[in-house]
Amino acid sequence: MTVTPRAYRLQGAQWTETGATEASGSGGQESWTAVLAGNGSLTSVYPEWKGNLVVTWGQTRINLATDVTAFAWAPTGRLLGAAVPVTSCPVPPGMGAPAGSQGPAAPPVPASTEIPPSITLPPGTTVFGTGLPGSPVVAYSLAPSGFTCSAIAGADGSFVISLGAPGSQSPSLTYDFSPGGAGLALDLTCPYIPAIKAADAVFRGGQPNCADPGADEITQVPTGVPDLWAATVRVPPDVTDPNLPGSGNGRDQTLAVFLASLQSHPDPATVQSGGQVADCALPASNQAICVAGLQYFVSQSMAAPAGPTSVAAIQAAVKK
Repeated sequence: MTVTPRAYRLQGAQWTETGATEASGSGGQESWTAVLAGNGSLTSVYPEWKGNLVVTWGQTRINLATDVTAFAWAPTGRLLGAAVPVTSCPVPPGMGAPAGSQGPAAPPVPASTEIPPSITLPPGTTVFGTGLPGSPVVAYSLAPSGFTCSAIAGADGSFVISLGAPGSQSPSLTYDFSPGGAGLALDLTCPYIPAIKAADAVFRGGQPNCADPGADEITQVPTGVPDLWAATVRVPPDVTDPNLPGSGNGRDQTLAVFLASLQSHPDPATVQSGGQVADCALPASNQAICVAGLQYFVSQSMAAPAGPTSVAAIQAAVKK
């Protein structure tokens, strides 16, 4: 999508299009600067409360300071709510099925989808869709344009999507919606979430299987929901985290988000758990894709049933 900003100037009580494509001054909020883009026209400007003017275009509203006399309005990413094309990334037929069987069918991947309004899709991003065989679920992942995508789904419940540059030895982005099995879910998340480390020790008979994450920057994220934990992880370019294969390449920071859940069981020696992780190691110029991709993952994760407040808290932590 090519966006040409339209410049407006305040003349008397009316905003008038000048025909120019640049203007001084701007105001904005969230992912928008003071912009009008695409097919549309400025519909109104009026005082909403003292000290502010509000520019309205459709349902998009931008607060401007009262002393602004000119502005250019264009989105920093793709227009919110706009349908974006989806590239199919299928699970190979028969993967995880008994020998000689094709296994259950995967749901069809739509040709397009709408990105949640809480996420800004950076330019140069491809949206991939993967149907989970034997379910109605279509999972979405993001990567820089030109990247290739592969997906696996196993009989043990595993479901992982990996994306990387053509010819790369390891993926730059991984979306692990399910590692498969309670033990693997615990092992996946316990190095980063203290509550899960204790559960892993119970599951492993007193010896937790939690690999040391190294010199990572780990931030615990309050979810507001009992038995749901989340943590964000940032790994410097020169640090290798044994749990994150793309880390430590000497060039790119690795960004990851871990989610974990525990369910109660009558037998205290029995552990019922779930674990998910998405991680991304891309050059600084593509860090916005890492952030958007992890935020999109969170919106589809085990945090989603907990409600929008939990999702928003984790997404905000990813962006910090």
